[in-house]
Amino acid sequence: MLKTISLFIQRPQTKKIILGIWIALIVAAIVLYVLFPKEFTAKGIKEFIIQFNAVSIVVYMFICLIRGLFLIPSTPFVLAGALLFPNKLWLVFIVSILGILGSGTFIYLAAQFLDFGEKKVKKINTINKKVRKHGFWIVLGWAFFPIVPTDLICYVAGRTRMNFWKYISALFIGEALLIASYLYFCQYFSVNYIS
Repeated sequence: MLKTISLFIQRPQTKKIILGIWIALIVAAIVLYVLFPKEFTAKGIKEFIIQFNAVSIVVYMFICLIRGLFLIPSTPFVLAGALLFPNKLWLVFIVSILGILGSGTFIYLAAQFLDFGEKKVKKINTINKKVRKHGFWIVLGWAFFPIVPTDLICYVAGRTRMNFWKYISALFIGEALLIASYLYFCQYFSVNYIS
């Protein structure tokens, strides 16, 4: 059964269909972001999730897990989690890191699976060499730096076939530090300036 599924997925037509669906999801997310930018802020996300009352934590978890499929940055979701669950920041941390690692794994594997047939040009070879030599530190630094899109380095790591365990470890450390920083400052400001 798995072998049949694997053979089906490896067909060029299937790859094109999957890529088309993924691109459509990303385009839909971009259109929604352009039409409703306030809904994608921490406050907008919080207001959306809070409507679900008792199951709001489940909705938050689900959204954090699928967020990466749309290449939407995680920062507003971490901040929304801190606003929604100020007494459960440990849960926000766990949900956020699991969502990032899940989407990071998806993008890493998608980069290998979809194999766009790019020609091996000089730049790609240079990137391959640097990622293979210093990949752990590149991914860790990139993941911790809040301004750059983490999904891009996930794609590069997958495309260059960086060792998965080095990649996921670096992604975990960098993002864990970043999320912990966000949550610390959210708590600090809410205690000292908002309360």
